[in-house]
Amino acid sequence: MSRKVQWASRWGLIAAALGQAIGAGNIWRFPRKAAQWGGGTFILIYLLFNLLWAVPLLMSEMILGKKTEKGTVQAFSDFLDEKFSWMGAWLAWVTLAIGFEYAVVTSWILKYLVLALQGTFAKAGVDTQAIWDNFMASPAEKLGYFFVVIILAFIVLYGGVKVFEVVAKILVPSLIVLLGIVAAVALTLPGVTKGLEYMFVPKWEYFTNSRTWLEALTQVAWSTGAGWGFLLTFAAYAKKKEDIALNAFTTVWGNMSASFLAATAIAVTVFTFLPVDKANEALGSGNSGLAFIYLTKLMANMPMSYIVSVFFFLAFFFAAFTSLIPMYEIALTNFVDAGYSRNKIALILFVFAIFAGIPSALNIGFQDSQDFVWGLGLWISGMFITYAIIQFGVDKAREYINEVSDIKIGKWYDFSIKYAIPIMFVVLFGWWIWQSFQWYDFDFVKILSFNGTGYNLGTILVWWIFALMTAMLGSTAITSRKR
Repeated sequence: MSRKVQWASRWGLIAAALGQAIGAGNIWRFPRKAAQWGGGTFILIYLLFNLLWAVPLLMSEMILGKKTEKGTVQAFSDFLDEKFSWMGAWLAWVTLAIGFEYAVVTSWILKYLVLALQGTFAKAGVDTQAIWDNFMASPAEKLGYFFVVIILAFIVLYGGVKVFEVVAKILVPSLIVLLGIVAAVALTLPGVTKGLEYMFVPKWEYFTNSRTWLEALTQVAWSTGAGWGFLLTFAAYAKKKEDIALNAFTTVWGNMSASFLAATAIAVTVFTFLPVDKANEALGSGNSGLAFIYLTKLMANMPMSYIVSVFFFLAFFFAAFTSLIPMYEIALTNFVDAGYSRNKIALILFVFAIFAGIPSALNIGFQDSQDFVWGLGLWISGMFITYAIIQFGVDKAREYINEVSDIKIGKWYDFSIKYAIPIMFVVLFGWWIWQSFQWYDFDFVKILSFNGTGYNLGTILVWWIFALMTAMLGSTAITSRKR
């Protein structure tokens, strides 16, 4: 089936790819993970994984999308065989599951946009910690903003790819510019030396901790969109000669730039407004509110603080929002491919997203656990894409990339797909399992027990088994209708 609707321009596709990549993952997630897991050590590992994991997988996703012009389920069915369609359904389900809790983070940003419009962050001395704590203590407020975000998301989903392209073209560059301004102002603050040292100088003791490597790879997958099925789905709408290599590299480098700008602004601000011991404690805690507490404190002490805070949270909201939309679009596209009504499926998905997101909206511990579980689930998604390319032929895949790309890809792509990605998955996941046994003193009850707010192996396996069963049922519903 050929797509009737295509991206209007190369920039439209790149903006959409950057839109899904640049968002809360850069401003809300990256700084707290980097600070919590070794600063410069985390960043060095993060850079390595961007090259060996993210870039090859993003290019591979585009191959699947361009070759099949289908969503994830039919793409795996057409590219490999119908019996592998469940792999595509797994991609869609993991991305959708992240979407449920990501909508909650987006709702926090919307709340802060409203506060910025009210002038809350235009006053020096504002207690940003109390604002965050009071918001987290209000179930009604958290649910209210969550419902608004879900409603807005599905309004855009009804509009389709054209609406998404227009939004992404305008707002993605705006956020990068505003992040640059905020980071530049942060560099003039008294805490600049301590902040940059904490965030970017390696702490080598973290190098031997499996959790550092696990968190770095999860951040790469989480933030770049590698393994989500985003570029696979976007490429289904792309022109035949769309540059695969350029899109992949632009997405990764744009994403890294946004992450480093946000990390700079937050780390410097923390060391400016807190004593050194409290700053170390705040950054090392991995607090989900880190960006909201300290970026707003920085803005309150900036010139034109009202204008800066309003435009920053406006751009931040739309960046998060443009990341959220594809998380639902991937599932929607799969059912539309099978001949289901887009509007009817969107309505069902809308109701499902509300009920599935409520636990994360009400309990930040549950939201954080879901972030961890499905972040690791992206590793499995990456392995499925790798398997598809190996079956297709890695040499043939590289030749196809080079046919349509100005940037020519060498045999490092073959090395990444054949060896680096599978080895990284087996070694890092195995290493984490072994260390988790040690952390729990080989108490298998604790290791394998299910906890809705937990990070142990049992919690992960329960959710993954549920996802696998759902993926198999979903792929059957889609492929059987296509016969």
